[in-house]
Amino acid sequence: MCIRDRDIGEYGIDRTELTKCLDNFKKNIREPLNSQLDINQCIAHCRNTYPQLTKNSIVCAMLAKSVYLVNVEKRSKPKKHKISFKMLSDLLNNEDRQRYTGNYISFLPVSVDGEKSLSGIALQIHNRIVEFKTQGIDVSMFSLTEEAIKQELVGTSDEALSFVVTNWNNYDYLGCDRFLHDCISKKHLSAVNIEPKDNLGAALVNRPVAVINFSPNKELCLSFFPSLKCRQVNKDLLSQFKTLLHAKD
Repeated sequence: MCIRDRDIGEYGIDRTELTKCLDNFKKNIREPLNSQLDINQCIAHCRNTYPQLTKNSIVCAMLAKSVYLVNVEKRSKPKKHKISFKMLSDLLNNEDRQRYTGNYISFLPVSVDGEKSLSGIALQIHNRIVEFKTQGIDVSMFSLTEEAIKQELVGTSDEALSFVVTNWNNYDYLGCDRFLHDCISKKHLSAVNIEPKDNLGAALVNRPVAVINFSPNKELCLSFFPSLKCRQVNKDLLSQFKTLLHAKD
């Protein structure tokens, strides 16, 4: 699945701009943009069409659709275009998960058709994850990194991606709200503030980076890393995301 030249909204900051962006970034107060959202209705709607969809695929579809809507409505981009991004995914299929312990994860590049329905985009993402997990990647400790690099799963800062999604869920903790002695888990909240020291660090966060985290009540905590260039970008994406909470495709 080719992802070249598909940051049509021009969210990625070019390497040549990083020094200026970083200088300005250091002069201002910065903080992540956080929101707690009830997405149960949206999940139910998408699963009514495609029951196999995971929450992760649906949330990533909502983010991709948000980028698409900002592109069309605020950046005058054509109604038919691809949205490319990277999302965190488990490298192991169900069989391998029983054989290996530890976290075998990588950022998976994905391209979707922005003009499709929300459930249609979620299905594209779901199918991409399934394809990824059934490729038979060797997950031995010594060959994992080499294989991931060979398959372009370890990215660079100049890729044509509109955004990055990192998933902080621990699914063992989502089945119930009592996983610590005498404690009831109300919410799982997460956010990241950043302070890149140089251009090398800035290159790792040179486009919108979203963090998703679910609570046992299925509430979503969605946050964005502070933007190196323009805080309004994250605000526009979050605003569009909220319009999709009750979307009917």
